[in-house]
Amino acid sequence: MRDPVVFWGVFLVCLVVALLNVAAHWFPWAVLPGAMDDAGRLRRLLAYGYGTVTILLGMVTVALLWTLMGRELVSPWLFVLVLALVVLSAGVGTVATYLVDLAGEHQVLMLDVADLEEVAGL
Repeated sequence: MRDPVVFWGVFLVCLVVALLNVAAHWFPWAVLPGAMDDAGRLRRLLAYGYGTVTILLGMVTVALLWTLMGRELVSPWLFVLVLALVVLSAGVGTVATYLVDLAGEHQVLMLDVADLEEVAGL
């Protein structure tokens, strides 16, 4: 990927894939009947399907950009590299949202502990 157009195209596609997964994490899925499980989370099959579709959408976008630039068939190794980057970006987007949730829960817990210490007079 020595061509800057290809590099930035793949970079932007990976960024969009990651952001789509971030948006899906906090999307109000409760508005869709039957999308939530008893714990209030998106059903696993729907979550996996959404993640797979974002990865597929990223790869299709890269293929369209490649074709619109008038390039020849892509090497299998470049395809594997781009696929790995798109999958990694989807994973980073998903893990980042869980880390933000975890940090928020930790902050609330620390505030609760501080309140309890204040009430107990410690």
